[in-house]
Amino acid sequence: MDSDPLLDSDLTKFLRKALEIQLDEPESQLTEEDLKRIALRAGLTEEDWNRVCEKLDGHLLRGRNFLAFENFPDATVELDQAAAIAPYRANVLADCGSAHLGLWKETGAKPSRHKAAEMFTKCLEIDPGHSGAAEGLSDLKRSRPPSRKVGKGTIAATVAALACGISAWFALSGPSAEPLLIGTVDEFAGSPEDALEFFKTHNIFGKEDSEKFVNSLGMQFAEVPIYHGDQRVDSLLFSVFETQLKEFRVFVESESFEGRDRVAQNPNKPDYPVVNVSWYEARAFCQWLTSKERAAGTIGPNDRYRLPTDHEWSCAIGIGQMEDPDMAPKYKHNRLRSVFPWGVDWPPPVALGNYPGPETEIPNAAPLSPDGFVGAAPVGSYPLSHWGLHDLGGNVWEWCEDQWDVNMENAKTTRGGAFEGTGENHILSGGRRWIPSQDRKRLIGFRCVLEREEN
Repeated sequence: MDSDPLLDSDLTKFLRKALEIQLDEPESQLTEEDLKRIALRAGLTEEDWNRVCEKLDGHLLRGRNFLAFENFPDATVELDQAAAIAPYRANVLADCGSAHLGLWKETGAKPSRHKAAEMFTKCLEIDPGHSGAAEGLSDLKRSRPPSRKVGKGTIAATVAALACGISAWFALSGPSAEPLLIGTVDEFAGSPEDALEFFKTHNIFGKEDSEKFVNSLGMQFAEVPIYHGDQRVDSLLFSVFETQLKEFRVFVESESFEGRDRVAQNPNKPDYPVVNVSWYEARAFCQWLTSKERAAGTIGPNDRYRLPTDHEWSCAIGIGQMEDPDMAPKYKHNRLRSVFPWGVDWPPPVALGNYPGPETEIPNAAPLSPDGFVGAAPVGSYPLSHWGLHDLGGNVWEWCEDQWDVNMENAKTTRGGAFEGTGENHILSGGRRWIPSQDRKRLIGFRCVLEREEN
């Protein structure tokens, strides 16, 4: 392997020696202990070696998640850096090749076609029996660039992605050097506004706002595509915000509602999410709103408001294509690891939602940045959104239509995390909780969807 002036000499020696040994003996893959011995003999300190391993693991985790979601531009950025650090690992090279193959098919970018061929070929030199690399090379030979025209913006994005991959070499040039990674906000640590804008641009779940429908209560709804596997099967209008106290109060004051005094509290917080409502009361609001708007002609005679299903909620947060819509929520809880509403980094370096940070003074709270609110926050306080929907991550848990499991009729599913709790499990995009349907809690609200006949 040619040396690079951007690399320090010890790391260059290690990479060259590891690659030479692996190419000489492709039938036996180097273990972590083997690699560590080579690194120490090449002059790296144990601290430097651990730093290299940490960087590699981070790039692989992010890159493989991006690859699973077929977000090929960001996958190539991360996996190029992983391949630069570990050119002696066959699986890393194969994953990098797969990312570039996907980018070639998607954009027709020739540099990615050449990079894919290079990665698959190197992988087979190291591990001649690697079926994934062999299949990738065959696929590459059969593939053709997309027939659609590639715009200047797409070409520029592809070139930028490839350039970022090369920056992996510079990232390892010294103990204090830290790379700017697509999907992190290291560059903007002092400016939350810039950081959030960066996430909205690069995060695979951050989608552009769609055209809004506004109902008679002023509730805004945005369209979300619904997937079954990789097939788009429907679309649904989701409320942009969690149902607010001012909206629920109209329902309370127009009905014989036994919880009037309880819900009518906090009159000075009309834009906060309504909480302390049971699953039955959330559904009753949807039914009342349906009748009201049908009578007024605001929606069609067969349109209706309701709670979202668990799978619809997953589509809104960006993981619907990765989950089985027919599986009970109980069995999908946290199966998709390391995917958060903002991306794949844990913890996020700035406040990206109303989560249990240090302001809550909860023992063992998650290591999150202060978000400015001890309890619930006004809806839409954080600009990070999905399909134009706010607060899908954090603030309050949201009731879904589904039972937690077929054998637990009274246990309903909630999604989205809240301002209080511990650990990262409930903050994951695939995190869930089950709550008895009659319970009312200060951590639980809801969000409506509008099902239209034309869909």
